[in-house]
Amino acid sequence: MWRPSKVSELVVSRARCALLGTCGGAPDERVAEVLEAIASGLRAGRPLDEILDDAGRAVGGVLGDDAMTAAARLRGGVPIREVLRRWSEVRAGSGLELGLAVLEVGIEVGGHRAAALDAVAKTLRDRRAAELEVRVHSTQARLSALVTCTVPLLFGFVSFLAVPGALHGALGTLAGRCALGIALVLEWVGVVWTRRIIREAVG
Repeated sequence: MWRPSKVSELVVSRARCALLGTCGGAPDERVAEVLEAIASGLRAGRPLDEILDDAGRAVGGVLGDDAMTAAARLRGGVPIREVLRRWSEVRAGSGLELGLAVLEVGIEVGGHRAAALDAVAKTLRDRRAAELEVRVHSTQARLSALVTCTVPLLFGFVSFLAVPGALHGALGTLAGRCALGIALVLEWVGVVWTRRIIREAVG
């Protein structure tokens, strides 16, 4: 019997792994492929062990091995819920955990399991796309910050080389040393401030 507490257990598990940085599992793109393959087999009305076998062969890799191992356990007489629970524990913190929870709900209470799995797969793909977009934007922001912080230093260096006496004027007088010191401090503050803004923007 499906208990509402299982939803809270899933949420707590995901939150814990995110906070501790221990989320394992496979990339969302691969998980989405597995879930879509299972959904396709469910629509065809095939036995779950055959569905998992075919999904494992189609996807390959670690998730493919997981799926075929789950299929072998089903054929060995292990209850479906136990098979899904063990698989979910192995990939705790990944999108697969959510997909298997949805599948277990569908087995226990009925409903459109294939459509639900497709929805989870779409969510995982959308999340992956959003993460890639954030990564691209953060890279562009870091490059822009690097250019912005480096140009003043390069300009000052070129000025010292191009203008005779500029270096002596900057280092040979008290006013010059104070001005140079203030400029370097402001440059350092700008670098620190820019890094903080980028870190907060990209999470």
